[in-house]
Amino acid sequence: MNTIPLPDINTQKMIIKMGERIEELEKLTSATKVKTSLGAEYLQAYTSQEYQAPSFKEVRTLKEELNLSGTDIANICGTTPRNVRAWMSEEDSANARKIPYSAWRLLLIETNVV
Repeated sequence: MNTIPLPDINTQKMIIKMGERIEELEKLTSATKVKTSLGAEYLQAYTSQEYQAPSFKEVRTLKEELNLSGTDIANICGTTPRNVRAWMSEEDSANARKIPYSAWRLLLIETNVV
């Protein structure tokens, strides 16, 4: 039985760095896909005349496209999963709330969408 020799330490480090870089590229690719899915009006600065506040649909799209959990979003925004659920609730739901601009923008920035 032939054994495959293990790569030296420098090769192992290079493989690890390549894996990390691939993860970074995958995140950027996902972020680019989200930009297309959301539309430019949701990515603008608050002061822009083109800015449109996101509805529950845009929050859901971001969550699904980036494969984030409600807890992930809560941790990024510094809030609770309960608030995130409220942001993703349909507008006619009793617990529905709009996501604050500051939380939305932070979420876009931290996920590399903007």
